[in-house]
Amino acid sequence: SVLCPTGVSRAIHYYNQWVPWPFAHRDVILHSHGVDALDELGALVIMLRAAGGGQPSSQQYAQQGGSHAGDAQGGAPVQLPGDVAPLPAESKGSVSVDVHEGSCLTFVPKAPGADGVPLIESTIMVHVDPYFPRVPTFIIDFVLRILAPFIYRQVVAITSAFDTDKYAIFRQRIDDSPTTPLYDLVKRRFAAHSAQKFASSLEADGNGAVPNGAD
Repeated sequence: SVLCPTGVSRAIHYYNQWVPWPFAHRDVILHSHGVDALDELGALVIMLRAAGGGQPSSQQYAQQGGSHAGDAQGGAPVQLPGDVAPLPAESKGSVSVDVHEGSCLTFVPKAPGADGVPLIESTIMVHVDPYFPRVPTFIIDFVLRILAPFIYRQVVAITSAFDTDKYAIFRQRIDDSPTTPLYDLVKRRFAAHSAQKFASSLEADGNGAVPNGAD
């Protein structure tokens, strides 16, 4: 959930992750900052940062309005504004993780596929300290063998059928989001960048072939 926007391309989010017993669930108050680096790097970059320092998110939340989350445990100071939304009930009893510098998402436009639909390659890299003193092998196996494949299948299922009635609720959620104008701006920026980039590639190619093997 979005706790509050802090700029045109900045926001503070809250995420909560279920963790098997005997560990407490993990959560994070995450600061994100989007950067348009299409002209320089050919990508839109969203930088991620959180400094929970192992504190409960409710303790960080209590420091809003001038104090800094993360100070108590030596984490990098991250100021919480005074107008953040209330934390969800799921935050009770959870332990916050750190998301370190260098964590980011990148979105790189690719040449349209054979059906003419624009393609985007997305990569996520997260350097996280979950504050587990020791992680049993069975939890590592659970994440790698069950949880990660399950999440991947869910993402593929949603993205492949996003425009169908089955996922109308997700489209409505995007339409109702206060960040929808930003989504529209990003879509127009990607479209303009891709049109210029791939038109130049076609001219340089000289034989009319579409890059990346598309028809």
